[in-house]
Amino acid sequence: MDVNLIIEDPITGKQNLATEPKTENAIEERIAALELQLRVYKQAETIGEIGHWQINLNSFETWYSENIFRLYGFEPYSVKAHPDTFTPFIHPEDREVVINIFDKSYLEKIPIHLEYRILRQDGEERHLNVVICRLKLNSASCETMEK
Repeated sequence: MDVNLIIEDPITGKQNLATEPKTENAIEERIAALELQLRVYKQAETIGEIGHWQINLNSFETWYSENIFRLYGFEPYSVKAHPDTFTPFIHPEDREVVINIFDKSYLEKIPIHLEYRILRQDGEERHLNVVICRLKLNSASCETMEK
């Protein structure tokens, strides 16, 4: 059976109708390739001790990558995702400044690049380097402080 696919470019987010019919086998191969990409991406986050998250600024629906949880000393998805899920773990001496900067970034729609300390669930102190940018749906551009 032939089916038509809408292909989304992972970089630009643009969607295009596939120009030639694809077989179910081709779809399964594409799904397998995407699953492999996801596994490699997750492994890279773990090795690089990085993570990412997304917050819908209209609904505040929040999603954290598995490694964000690990950076804070939790098993992936073991706590409910919310914009303030990890706020209590910001080092007490940094908390007020960090929250004020996050609030300013949100209210003024400006990107930030910030380093601060956290106290993990197990009590270990770590330094986080955070870059926050606004990424619009179907857009590959991300406003950051880096030029």
